[in-house]
Amino acid sequence: MFKASQSITPDDVYFGNLTQVKSLGFYKNHINEFPPEIGKLINLEDLNRGANETYVFTKNMVALHSLKCLDLSNNKIPELPNVIFFYSIYSHY
Repeated sequence: MFKASQSITPDDVYFGNLTQVKSLGFYKNHINEFPPEIGKLINLEDLNRGANETYVFTKNMVALHSLKCLDLSNNKIPELPNVIFFYSIYSHY
């Protein structure tokens, strides 16, 4: 488990070592795509990727069943997959 005083490296995210993390913020970091391993962050509830250069929505994001808030504002993603909207509607029943 990571403590608040510990540094989080890109490798931690890329290799899914942060499975207990509930919130991640990458606002204004010039990140252009999600790593496929992001789907391993099964307890993630809040992901802020606003104001980056993201242009690809990784399909593995669908595995984030705990996700409640996703900020992709001010990015270059042309459209989101329909499965995202289907999941968000039916996951709350």
